[in-house]
Amino acid sequence: MLVTADGERSLITDLQAANNYKIEHFNEEAQQAALSASKIVYSSGFFMTVCPDAMLAAAKHCNATGKSYCLNLAAPFLIEVPPFWAVLESLLPYADYVFGNESEYETFAKKMEWDPSNMKETVAKLQALPKEGKPRTAIVTQGSLPALIATADAVTEHPVIPCDNVVDTNGAGDAWVGGFLFGLAT
Repeated sequence: MLVTADGERSLITDLQAANNYKIEHFNEEAQQAALSASKIVYSSGFFMTVCPDAMLAAAKHCNATGKSYCLNLAAPFLIEVPPFWAVLESLLPYADYVFGNESEYETFAKKMEWDPSNMKETVAKLQALPKEGKPRTAIVTQGSLPALIATADAVTEHPVIPCDNVVDTNGAGDAWVGGFLFGLAT
């Protein structure tokens, strides 16, 4: 990603390797060793378009071994497109932490026929969906509005510290999740 001083941005990607990932790769000894050594596994929802079998295997492994499986909703279309929705439904019972932004949570609420305008209620309802093992934590970021974190006990608000001279907010959610996972890991 390149962001120029005047705020213009460009991104060049080549997804050939990612788009060819198969369950056989996941089952290789090196990947299984990394999975066994991990305390936390994080999956972007975008991987549902590539190898949902690996996501589900990792989620089930985490659940069976007491590790944390973290899932990012990633994009509204993953909730709207039936085959990807089916994958998401299969993953949610194993997801210990579910991340998303307000548009992803609004789309989720619409899909579930909940009130998409009530974000606190939506994040609480997603948190309370059926879950294997330990209770789930659901997290929604809302741009400059407070992030909401729903646990089995409550929904809490976490204010965003304003900053000046923001050039580009692209990647802000990924950075936020990275900071959250760092805190979870330490």
